[in-house]
Amino acid sequence: FDAAAMAGFDKDKVAAMDDSAMAGFDAAQVAGFDAAAIAGFDKDKVAAMDAAAMAGFDAAQVAGFDAAAMAGFDKDKVAAMDAAAMAGFESEQLSELPAAAFTGLDSEKMSNLDKKALSGISPDQFAALDSSALGGLKSENLGGLAPDVFNSMSEEEFASLDPSAVREMKGEDFSK
Repeated sequence: FDAAAMAGFDKDKVAAMDDSAMAGFDAAQVAGFDAAAIAGFDKDKVAAMDAAAMAGFDAAQVAGFDAAAMAGFDKDKVAAMDAAAMAGFESEQLSELPAAAFTGLDSEKMSNLDKKALSGISPDQFAALDSSALGGLKSENLGGLAPDVFNSMSEEEFASLDPSAVREMKGEDFSK
């Protein structure tokens, strides 16, 4: 299937596709989808996709996912995504991403998450992160984490933060 032809799919055509068809897509085909078509992906379609195909999504496409579709993501799918695509995630989407999927994030992916998007992360999701991923949090995005996430951080997690990141921390981040 020619990757350029994917631009002919809109959200209704994507939604009408059988979930099992998603397993046939490769990264080039995924990259061919118009960002507006991504709203047709639900959790079952995302779950059926091969992890390697996830590398085709860019930030504009990621922003098009309905928050409910996040339940189809897992560690391997997140790990396969391009780090630049992380900039497309919004707080509503991250709040619905399974905690186990957060183990697919590395420091480069974390550095591309928007400050506002980080506000959707819960303490349980944050706890699932490998501490090495926290090195990607910088002052520009760390301030987006909710105070309850800061209150749940371990010694190892604080130790993993880049020193420049703590500039955004406020008094309420340390209050219980």
